[in-house]
Amino acid sequence: GRADKMLGSAVVGWAVGKFICARNGLAKEYCQLNIVPMLLMILANVMGGGPMTANLLPACFTAAYVYVGFIED
Repeated sequence: GRADKMLGSAVVGWAVGKFICARNGLAKEYCQLNIVPMLLMILANVMGGGPMTANLLPACFTAAYVYVGFIED
């Protein structure tokens, strides 16, 4: 439906942002900043009563962003 197309285009934009940051050596900064929308996605799902399994992928991305953004050298 319409919402799927909108979400699909948002995901493509997200991928483009990742690609540009990676090409310009900004992966660490990208990951640090992208923790915020990932946590907001999880929060929206929890507050909306969605299934906890819907948080699995966002939680994995969040963990990866924390690792790359703050732990990895």
